[in-house]
Amino acid sequence: MATFVIEEELRTVLLAMSAVTDIVGTRIWDEYFRNDTYPAIVFEIDSENRENALNGRGGMVFADVNIICRADTRLASRTLAEAVRVNGDISPGTGLAGYSGNFDAWLEDMQMAAVPKNDKGNAHWYDVNMSFVISWSEAI
Repeated sequence: MATFVIEEELRTVLLAMSAVTDIVGTRIWDEYFRNDTYPAIVFEIDSENRENALNGRGGMVFADVNIICRADTRLASRTLAEAVRVNGDISPGTGLAGYSGNFDAWLEDMQMAAVPKNDKGNAHWYDVNMSFVISWSEAI
């Protein structure tokens, strides 16, 4: 049986969303931003909680996942976040909010931030930080 790796699954799902890839191409990473080409997405697994089944073996895994949508303008970062949330649709379910497949996801919170560029000037990148809870079944 293949091992379930949430980072691989999450990147695969995001790359399958046309509204997302129309904006970022393949710039979706599970580690910090690899270069200064934006817009881009970085996600990080903040925590994993493993719940045992009654038989004492594995059951469900619940992970807190932070997805950062970064762009050069506030509007562009918000547009990217909306693509992640609903994948160009008008309601959750086709995007990551409400996603159900090899894992289930639901959006808990979104926050905006201006992040100073490292050029010692006044320029900023704009982030939308999206907090998701993602769950999946552990192999039993």
